[in-house]
Amino acid sequence: MLISFIISTHNKYRFLSANLTNMRRQTAQRSVFEIVVVVDGFGDESVRFLKKFEPDFQFHYLVKEHGGLVSARNAGVEHSHGDFLYFIDDDVFLEPEFIHRLVEKINRFPDRVH
Repeated sequence: MLISFIISTHNKYRFLSANLTNMRRQTAQRSVFEIVVVVDGFGDESVRFLKKFEPDFQFHYLVKEHGGLVSARNAGVEHSHGDFLYFIDDDVFLEPEFIHRLVEKINRFPDRVH
């Protein structure tokens, strides 16, 4: 099982940096999730930061022309590899146990997952 977390961002480098640092602190096994960051347009330090970011989990990013949130999320879906998709805004931070608990719920109730 692989869960793709899709993070779209537009000119919010400060939040993106904190968000990815937060994702790095997740207690779930790194093999159960990937991070797909979609930079929706240019204008801040997001791309420079992402080029230097060396995470210890599956991570990739793409940059596209500004098209808005739906366009960015659709691009993230196209570049994801997960069995499940989870959208996160760039200024939302998950509790360190979030992914671990999510995986437990999926495994515990597989008939309720769509």
